[in-house]
Amino acid sequence: ARQDRRRTCGRGEVLCTARAMAAVAEGAEAVSSKRAREALGMEVTRFEIDPVGECALEAPLRVRAILHVATAPDLDGEVSAAAAAPMWRLRFVADVAYARQATALTEAPCAPSSLAPGEHAVELLVPEGVPEAALPRGAEESLAVLELTLEVAVGPTAAERHELAAARLVVDVRRGRDGRLQRGVLDPSR
Repeated sequence: ARQDRRRTCGRGEVLCTARAMAAVAEGAEAVSSKRAREALGMEVTRFEIDPVGECALEAPLRVRAILHVATAPDLDGEVSAAAAAPMWRLRFVADVAYARQATALTEAPCAPSSLAPGEHAVELLVPEGVPEAALPRGAEESLAVLELTLEVAVGPTAAERHELAAARLVVDVRRGRDGRLQRGVLDPSR
């Protein structure tokens, strides 16, 4: 039996299975905790996906987000000399309840000026959408997550990533009437 309930997600609510939401919460692979991000004074206050509603899995994907910075981060001593500017990363995490297979979709540098106090917009485009290879075998009817993170490399070799801000949206993956794989973002504003 599938148990649905509402869970607060950012500034809205998402309707999805309790098991999937627990998997999303447990599966966040961030180096830092939510409390550490809040201490930095950064938050993704808007996370929008185009197209809205159901579409082909491999349909082009556009992401728009607003980053609110209350105080500029002090990363001295944490950021590696080898590290480039902070990076926006968009990942598709398939089958969040079981396999949690992550696929990088795109990344883009974050201008240092975007870390100054205020509201900053970012837009990422994935022309090829989500590849079918992003789904593990048997996950054609499952829940996934689109995960947008702002990260900076840390440590002497820049091998570790420190999450400055993040937003996640639940995606329903299933076969459409035509037999092709479809994705549908569960809208947190509904």
